[in-house]
Amino acid sequence: MMEVAKALVTVLFVGLLNTEAQDVERTTAEGRVLGRVVYTLGKAVEEYRGIPFAEPPVGHLRFRPPKPKAAWEGTLNATGRSTACHQVTVPGITLDGATITEDCLHLNIWVPKSAIDAISRRPVLVWIHGGGLTFGTANERIYNGSALSALGDVLVVAMNYRLGILGFMNANTPEAPGNVGFLDQNMALRWVHRNIEYFGGDRERVTLFGESAGSISTHAHILSPVSKGLFKRAVLMSGIMYSIDNWETVEESMAKADKVAFAVGCSRQGSMSLSSNPEEIVDCMRRIPAAQLFNASVDVAAPKFAPFSATYHNEFFPRNPLVAVKRGFFPEVDVIVGVTSDEAAGLLLLPPVKELLVEDLNASSTKEITDSLRAAMWKFLKGDLPYVLQNYEDDVTEGDRNSLRRQHIDYVSDRLFNCPVQFFSEQHSKKGNKVFVYVFNQKWSKFSFPGWMRVPHAFDLPFVFGQPYAEDPSSVDGRMSEAIIRMLRSFSENGHWLHDQDSREARELANITGLRKRRQPAGAPDVQSERQKGPRWGDHTCRS
Repeated sequence: MMEVAKALVTVLFVGLLNTEAQDVERTTAEGRVLGRVVYTLGKAVEEYRGIPFAEPPVGHLRFRPPKPKAAWEGTLNATGRSTACHQVTVPGITLDGATITEDCLHLNIWVPKSAIDAISRRPVLVWIHGGGLTFGTANERIYNGSALSALGDVLVVAMNYRLGILGFMNANTPEAPGNVGFLDQNMALRWVHRNIEYFGGDRERVTLFGESAGSISTHAHILSPVSKGLFKRAVLMSGIMYSIDNWETVEESMAKADKVAFAVGCSRQGSMSLSSNPEEIVDCMRRIPAAQLFNASVDVAAPKFAPFSATYHNEFFPRNPLVAVKRGFFPEVDVIVGVTSDEAAGLLLLPPVKELLVEDLNASSTKEITDSLRAAMWKFLKGDLPYVLQNYEDDVTEGDRNSLRRQHIDYVSDRLFNCPVQFFSEQHSKKGNKVFVYVFNQKWSKFSFPGWMRVPHAFDLPFVFGQPYAEDPSSVDGRMSEAIIRMLRSFSENGHWLHDQDSREARELANITGLRKRRQPAGAPDVQSERQKGPRWGDHTCRS
């Protein structure tokens, strides 16, 4: 979710929506909601923004699991409310005017014309936004689901969830059990299961999809027993729970929470901690302004990027995620899973590390480049850089600093994205699930990438939400965007990546240098023959 991408698509997407919208009402189990009909790509789409799916997690509900939203009187106005949960401030990232508030557990819905006309119940795509479980909102303009709904003829739902310390601090007490951000997502899924048929959706054909932390969240729901039965299929874009960098132990979370509590005056080092006085400290932290907690958590975690992560051995994750994957403790869920062709290059953009983005690094010293690369990458990894990085550095062409950059990026891409996808695909398909694996390598001509960079993390998002198609349907980028949306539609309808394997969309996916269907295994696959995600994945063996 890079700012350069958002800035470009914002200008484009503003022009997509007809400002002359008309109001429309629907009934839900909690009460009536007022939305509006907008016109996207010449098609009518119902749009509902800011529907609450849980009670505001404020006061005594801070840090606790969400409570279902109570029924309301009258008609709730869902024509423009735009909120974002409290979060870490990331340089260069904006929230497109969303109001930051703890009362943020809202979702947006886009309904295509076929569902408006009640021709048939349509499949539902439920989106979870990325941002390292640390920042972001469903209300970023890049996540506007109207084009995806109109072109794909599917319902699109996008949710907010608690982030950072408010969503993932684990104090090892029912007052703050951890993973409440995941439980927020689960509550939104339950709301969809209960209400989506009121909007013309089919609750038996719900596909959960997300990118980055949203993809990690999607995988988390596959593994969690509390989300079983709430969705049928999943699309995982650039993120898997199968990585130690994406979760932490309860003890690790408590240690950081103790430091935050001390920083905001809620504990005393040596005499009062979460181990000895959990309820007292959590109660104090409930009275501290949210922004103060987030600032303290950033200071505690520095220089790491994400202050708090998912934890296990609790209601949401009764088992270590690695154990759950290896032993097959997950239901039958067909998936599409993939990566971009240069994932870790995107980490140099968050925020931009200008000295590492230049075309030619050979004017700089090897030490300068190595130090900058390690500093830029290390903040996204758990623990120190291990000895395995040396295997990549050993392949650097002597005296070639550009090669040094490539090896570091490939190492982090393999560690955070490529190898976890490989392991996930191996294990998930062993239970007979269909697994479609892809690499996204289509550069949108709107973006100005350095020549050395392929497609970095998050730069596939515009294609998923239809921006290139909206700008020029006949262009290479427009056709790719259309093909991806058709693929999502087909997968959400019947579990196949496309209705017709010989269709134009299938040819677009196969022939444009972009999304490629790697395999659809039946039983345990031979993943060794499929390590083709860029030149590096085949050069180093992934080991669990």
